[in-house]
Amino acid sequence: MNYQKRVLLENIPPSVNLIQYVIIPPGGRIPPHAHHYTSEIFYITRGNVRAEIEGKVFELSERDLLFVDVGEKHSFTNLSNESLEMLVLKINFRRDDQILYPENEDKAGYCRAARRGCVYEGSS
Repeated sequence: MNYQKRVLLENIPPSVNLIQYVIIPPGGRIPPHAHHYTSEIFYITRGNVRAEIEGKVFELSERDLLFVDVGEKHSFTNLSNESLEMLVLKINFRRDDQILYPENEDKAGYCRAARRGCVYEGSS
């Protein structure tokens, strides 16, 4: 065989209307937040990450897949000594639907900027 195939997602809903490639540097994080309308599917392509969803902690690595539903508070911390890379499929994406939490109010402007394609960097 000259190639290998892996089905990552089957029957993708037509409502997947944004796909992002996210890079988080070593020690960096995406602070806790949620979305009013958007569900997200994260596929780890490189590195190791600690994901926290509604208080539950998951440690993920390359080829792991994670689903975050509408309204679920979530955050990501890069555990690697290398950049973490993730493919993110957003379902029912709408701009300005991010819910910010008190622990990251000081980063509110930064979070709003992220919807325009910024990469979260550094640690908080």
